[in-house]
Amino acid sequence: MGKIYIYGNELSNSWGTSIGELVPLASSLNDDFSIHEFVVNSVARMSSNCKIVIDLDAIDPAIALTVALHIRLSVMDLKEKSFTPILLVSNFSLITFLSLGECSQFFLSQAGFGFCSPEQAQYDIKVLEGLSVNNYVTAFLNKIQINPDDTVGRHSMANQWGADVLNRIISKDDFVESEEISKEKKKLYYKYVFLNTVPIEEIISGTSAKPFRRNEMCNALQKKVLLVDDEADKGWSFVLKKWLFGYATFDVVNTPVSSFDDIPEGIRKRITSDYYDLYLLDLRLLGNKEDDIYDTNEFSGMKVLRSIKDSNIGNQVIIMTASNKAWNMKSLLDAGADGYYIKESPELKLPKSFSEANYKSFSLDVKQALKSGYKKEIYRKVKTIIQSIKGSSKIDGDLANEIVSNISSAQHQLQIARFDKDFAYTFLTLFQVFELICRDYIKPNKNNTWIVNYDTPLYYYDTEGQIPIRQSVISEEHPSIKRKITSIYIDVCSGNNCKFIRDSLFVDVDRRNAFVHNDTTKLSDSQIAPIFKADGFTHLLLTIEEILKGFI
Repeated sequence: MGKIYIYGNELSNSWGTSIGELVPLASSLNDDFSIHEFVVNSVARMSSNCKIVIDLDAIDPAIALTVALHIRLSVMDLKEKSFTPILLVSNFSLITFLSLGECSQFFLSQAGFGFCSPEQAQYDIKVLEGLSVNNYVTAFLNKIQINPDDTVGRHSMANQWGADVLNRIISKDDFVESEEISKEKKKLYYKYVFLNTVPIEEIISGTSAKPFRRNEMCNALQKKVLLVDDEADKGWSFVLKKWLFGYATFDVVNTPVSSFDDIPEGIRKRITSDYYDLYLLDLRLLGNKEDDIYDTNEFSGMKVLRSIKDSNIGNQVIIMTASNKAWNMKSLLDAGADGYYIKESPELKLPKSFSEANYKSFSLDVKQALKSGYKKEIYRKVKTIIQSIKGSSKIDGDLANEIVSNISSAQHQLQIARFDKDFAYTFLTLFQVFELICRDYIKPNKNNTWIVNYDTPLYYYDTEGQIPIRQSVISEEHPSIKRKITSIYIDVCSGNNCKFIRDSLFVDVDRRNAFVHNDTTKLSDSQIAPIFKADGFTHLLLTIEEILKGFI
């Protein structure tokens, strides 16, 4: 049998001298933090295969029983020593201690502990066996229920726990955590939830905090980030700054916010000037005051999201929320959110596998957002084009409305485009602007001759030189879109730049045709392939802008 340690006081020596070594129970043990420090420091110094006796009469028995719970639940710090046999000793009957509150649950253990009088202690401790990896959960952990601190509130708990979950996943070998997280980990509730979410075998083996590789960290080189979270100081600011390395600016709004107007003026000006590359926005910025809200549109974060998107729909906003309700997620995405991260509430006791999947989804959303700065530029360009169309007296009102609707629809598709074909279909939507213009400006007359703008025949043009040279009249039954849009540019818009025709008009038409006809040979060509990227959309938008100048 290993060495025996007795948690007690001088009075414990009257019966414990012949059993083991006295470890004084200080009267200053009055909360989770002081008990945690005492337990971890004292048990860590104990020899292997030791046994522990706790004198319930030495100090407040509720404190003594809480010490026992801390020993059992401090597996992350003590490893196998948390399984040490624990003998509870008192001159009073066991029933005396069953109404002391949460700490009394220690008696629900089905193995690893005993209870006896001081006189019987020297005999019972000899035969008492501890717990093991195999029976720790079934004989102890599943038998108790540790509840959260009511004074903290569910909102704060979710933030503290959630920040630590993310920190454990993204941390490298040089594990560092915030002061707030370190403090939280000393509480019984944290320890209890941790043991319910991470396999005990992983904790004992030391693989529970195994970090991702360095390349899993998120490169935010020279990016400007804004975190809006009323409880950013619960660990989120610390963890996210650590994960997003290389950023140029990381601003934080960590005060209650009911709407966009509550954000500090300096930050609001940066938002409206398109300063930030990434927004990380909490859904509930008023904490527990929003516990009874069920309409997603009424959440403070939703109101701020809409204001940020109203400023520039291309702004990249990732929502961070403790809610995992499907209708909330749908409403957020419908409102323009570019992704979301579920702040894991300890109440859900989510397994590590969920945490890692949650992180990977978040990581993809953030990395995609950091590469989507072009969306802000496109929004500004689209806004300028639409304003010009609406202010033009040269273009028919119905056609103008159709073009505006088409461009707006294409832009909306671009906001949610993530894969190759998404960008290609977005390109096709925008390309319809050409088709709308050709439909209204090029029509056959009574003689079945194609007429441009009511009076000009549709001609072939030689565009190989610097300026277009008119050739013969087109007599085809169905002229190509390339011939039509070339004629629009020359005969309606008074354009004469052959380089623009070849490098812009023709390239955009070729991209459209290759995709529509699934011409795999052409689609693999370096000049056609950008249809599958944002570059293709941008190129086409600039081409359309140049054409529309002739109508404005």
